[in-house]
Amino acid sequence: MTTSKTARFWDLVNGSPVRITLRPDQSLSWSQRSATDEGWSAEFCTWTFENGRVIAECGTDGVDCDGRMSHFTTVECRVFRLNKGLRDTVCADVTYPAWQSVDESQRDYSAEAMGY
Repeated sequence: MTTSKTARFWDLVNGSPVRITLRPDQSLSWSQRSATDEGWSAEFCTWTFENGRVIAECGTDGVDCDGRMSHFTTVECRVFRLNKGLRDTVCADVTYPAWQSVDESQRDYSAEAMGY
């Protein structure tokens, strides 16, 4: 089996399409955090290229008037499907990976504190 030397794909970062290139066993991370009128907001993503697939572990975290909420998701895509997903609605030459869900979770810290 031939292993790709690089994985090149588009993903949304900060609301815009960004071209990402990874070598085997390489990871790349992005994050941002900002203050809001009710607290703070953060988002993050780490892409890893291993065993012929790209794994994206992403999430959001933040606090507003309802308390703290976090959401985490893990998706993966085989290298040969990195340009087989949805097309960008603005940039016609951008096609995203055909991500497949691996895991997803969320936390509502206020609900947990109330025993839900």
